[in-house]
Amino acid sequence: MTGQPSSTGPSGRWQAPHPGLPAEAEGEAPARRGRGWFAFTVLLLVALLVLLFAQLFRETRELLTQEEVQRRHQELSQAARNLSRRLDDAYQIAADVSDDPEARALDAEPTLAQFQALHAALTDVAKEPAVLSLTLRAAPGEPPLLAFRRDGSSDPPLAGAQGTPSLPPAARVRCDLEAGRIVLLARLGRAQALLSAKLDATAELEQIAAAVGEGSFALATDAGDLLAAGPLGVDGLGLVSQTLRDDRSRLEPNGVLTSLRLGRPRWRLVVLTPTKTTSRLIAQLGPTMALAAGVLALTLVIGLGGAEARARAGYLQQSLSVSARQEAFLQGVFDAITDVLVVVDRELKVVRANRVARKRYGKNLVGQAYADLFRERSDDVAREAAGLHQVLDSGLPHYAELESPQGTVWELSQFPIFAADGRVGGVVEYARDVTQMRQLRVQLVQSEKLSTLGEMAAGIAHEINNPVGVISMFAQLLVEEIEGSLGAGDALEKARMIEEQATAVGDIVKNLLRFARKSEGERQTFPIENSLERALKIVRHQKMARELEIVQDVPAPSPAVTGDEAQLAQVILNLIVNATHAMNGQGTLRLEVRQASGSEEPPGRRFGDAIQAPRRVWVSVADTGGGIEGVNLERVFEPFFTTKSVGEGTGLGLSVSFGIVREHGGCIWVDSELGVGTRFTLDLPAAAEAE
Repeated sequence: MTGQPSSTGPSGRWQAPHPGLPAEAEGEAPARRGRGWFAFTVLLLVALLVLLFAQLFRETRELLTQEEVQRRHQELSQAARNLSRRLDDAYQIAADVSDDPEARALDAEPTLAQFQALHAALTDVAKEPAVLSLTLRAAPGEPPLLAFRRDGSSDPPLAGAQGTPSLPPAARVRCDLEAGRIVLLARLGRAQALLSAKLDATAELEQIAAAVGEGSFALATDAGDLLAAGPLGVDGLGLVSQTLRDDRSRLEPNGVLTSLRLGRPRWRLVVLTPTKTTSRLIAQLGPTMALAAGVLALTLVIGLGGAEARARAGYLQQSLSVSARQEAFLQGVFDAITDVLVVVDRELKVVRANRVARKRYGKNLVGQAYADLFRERSDDVAREAAGLHQVLDSGLPHYAELESPQGTVWELSQFPIFAADGRVGGVVEYARDVTQMRQLRVQLVQSEKLSTLGEMAAGIAHEINNPVGVISMFAQLLVEEIEGSLGAGDALEKARMIEEQATAVGDIVKNLLRFARKSEGERQTFPIENSLERALKIVRHQKMARELEIVQDVPAPSPAVTGDEAQLAQVILNLIVNATHAMNGQGTLRLEVRQASGSEEPPGRRFGDAIQAPRRVWVSVADTGGGIEGVNLERVFEPFFTTKSVGEGTGLGLSVSFGIVREHGGCIWVDSELGVGTRFTLDLPAAAEAE
């Protein structure tokens, strides 16, 4: 074998005597093939992108052009309508003066009265804000008969008539435009009387110029006479020659051509404005094209960079994927919290919010100012912001409690977020709605009051039952002695009343126990009139009730209820006693009994659960006292609450009565007006529904 011998490298693989030449020669072909395929792929990708963007450019340009044509037409139509209305005003002035009966008197020699009436008519027309001047001539070339300036006063008659306007013999009305003013010439009657008027159209022309913008316009009569053109140097007649035959816009090579008719004189406005489609197209497609170019450049870098660049891209993609998962996990943790949770930066703008916050305050919560978003939560937004500033400045948590105008109570917990340099970069705010918890706490306190009242009532029962029993026993003995010695009479009736009231005291003690511990009592069906008469029997012996006017409205037969007759009598008695105290023994006490259907409601406010029974019984106790204030009305059935002086009441009467009515399946309605009186209505199920 001739030539240089081969050699073996340290790895045991074959190596050429000159490593640089043969090895590279063997690897060049695959490298060239790889670069060729890569170049072909890049060229194919570039071609596809060029085709895609060409199609996208063409379709987008057509859409933007149509949109711009429509927008230009709408803007110019609005400006043209304003000038058209000013032209119509000019023609209306000519019509108003021509229709005036006194104007036709100019055909002959007008009388003084007709001339004065015509002067008054022109004075009214001159008062219009747009009218700058009015002039009336008996014939063209003659001095004015009447003339008015802008302020409505008369001009002195002109000595000469040089330069006076005239109308063609066949024309009745003519409108021209001079220095921003509409000049009207109108013939009156069959004679040569001529009315000229000037109307201010400066604002309307400025609006048209603003709508034209960088374009050019021409204003001409329907006959083709040029009235105005702008800007300076524009070929107005050439622009008018391009006018369309209807009110529309079309796309021309040099811009958008719009043609609009104005008013009854049939003026025409022709506008040519350059299109801005190309700049808008570049503005809209520029970012997309830049992104595509970036993608193509990235593809070239990745393809030419080899394995290292691909490895870096893979690492970058993996990092982005990990970041996306971490972001989703963090947002999931935020959304899992069922209270309002937001993060604000040092400028007090929301940078993150959980699902509950977005649902309550809007999806676009992020990026909004803290004070604008949570203004409904408190009347004192400055105090909330002060708490955030305190956390940002001190780096310590802050806790606060606030109440919204709607009565919602919030507990705020604000915690600092520390940056890598140790400074506070933001604040996490946790807001919890504790309104229901506060209500439950109040109910718990009320329940504890009732429990304490029950224990106290049990002690009272043990203390009172013994003396009450002694009173009842001696009252019975007294009744027997009076029956044996004196027989029936007032003394016997009074002794029996003592016995009955002793029994009533015992019932009151039982009701105190029943107020705290539910008890059924003795239930039977009876007419509600029995409880009413039982209460009145006791009241009639009281001094304060003797001077009252008692009015009863009880149907016969009285509707029946199911319950404890003595307990309901106690409730009615309590209401009657309160009514007599409210009237200080003077006034009218009205007692009413009525049967109602399930859909009816008594006047006032309901205390207790609504009754679902089809038939109900109402027992009303109304007085003509001073009424109950709104603040006290909320607490009338609260235990131990009373407006009476010390020694006149304990505040238990209405609360015990409310408990009795509630045990009977009913509720109480209260209707009170200061200075008029108060009405308490017992709303009870009728007998058939109560069983």
